[in-house]
Amino acid sequence: MLAEDDLDDRLLFEEVFSNLPSKEYQLDTVGDGEEVLEWLEKIKDSSALPHLIILDHSMPLRNGRETLSWLKNSPLYSAIPVIIYSSFSDKRFSDDCASLGVTAMMLKPSTYAEYVQMINTFLK
Repeated sequence: MLAEDDLDDRLLFEEVFSNLPSKEYQLDTVGDGEEVLEWLEKIKDSSALPHLIILDHSMPLRNGRETLSWLKNSPLYSAIPVIIYSSFSDKRFSDDCASLGVTAMMLKPSTYAEYVQMINTFLK
């Protein structure tokens, strides 16, 4: 699952996923952290939960850090790996996310090739 408020970034993710050699991955996208929570709460079967949640840090309503905190404090969702990607790097922010249980922090790519590389890293 990807939570990203920027339509261009969502489209890049969707394009990279559609071009993956393996079709075993399905990407669901939402526009912000609040939509992540709404989407997850609709799932009745735990086997349908996402295997990975990717959060943009800067989103309206509920940013990546706030969403991460909510996920990691929920018994239903705390085991789902969460990656936050952002266009800025800040040690204090990274340390805060690490203390909340983020799986990884990534800088937002600037080229299509970097998106491909980043997504392949996520899937490993």
